[in-house]
Amino acid sequence: VLTLPEVPGGVPARFAAAMRDRREMQGRRPDGSAVPVHVSLSEIALGDDRIFAATVRDLTAEREVAASLSASERRLSQTLDAMRAGVWDVDLVTGEARWSDQNYVLLGYAPQDVTPSPAAFLARLHPDDRPAAEHELARVAGSQGEFEHEWARVGVDGAIVH
Repeated sequence: VLTLPEVPGGVPARFAAAMRDRREMQGRRPDGSAVPVHVSLSEIALGDDRIFAATVRDLTAEREVAASLSASERRLSQTLDAMRAGVWDVDLVTGEARWSDQNYVLLGYAPQDVTPSPAAFLARLHPDDRPAAEHELARVAGSQGEFEHEWARVGVDGAIVH
């Protein structure tokens, strides 16, 4: 049993109107504790009668998972910063790539100056390492596998970084 907030007059139509812009709200459990919920409310007209149907979904687990993921991402980012390491991944079918913040720094890019891509990554590799990197990317694209490798890169100042 979940109790939703009272609406003045208790009229379902007023509640429906109030819900237009409020889908997430606080409900109360039988013990009185607050619970975040998502409410979907629909009005069904049957001749002169109006029926209101509501679906209420407890968001507690979703919020806990989101908070845990956010904390994990913060720890990973802090670890990568401390290690001076970057991470990137790419969907080899669509070409969409994502880089960690530190990866931009390591490759000498400002986030607003480049769209992450295999080409942008390869452009910063040492010329001697590019053929092997291109080969690995092609191999992985064909097998849908993963790889981990270290290559020398060329900094924006032209210095070789290992």
